[in-house]
Amino acid sequence: VLQRIKGDLKEAMKSKDSFTSTVLRSILSEHQYAAKEAKKTELSSILQKAVARRKEAAAQFRAAKPPREDLASKEDREGEVITRFLPE
Repeated sequence: VLQRIKGDLKEAMKSKDSFTSTVLRSILSEHQYAAKEAKKTELSSILQKAVARRKEAAAQFRAAKPPREDLASKEDREGEVITRFLPE
């Protein structure tokens, strides 16, 4: 999965897809941080937590007064990008 994320990051950078490359960089950063902290965290659990954070943020943006649908949809799209790398 890690190699697939790195490959997709490379493709996103080549196609100048800044949104996808930013999301993938954040996932790689979280993985490197977990490795540096000597946590025995699986990449799949890091991905699941990242998706959960995005869903929670989107819900908070929708619950805000006034609702921030633009930011909520951005969080939803980030979650969709990350979900592609979760095991079936």
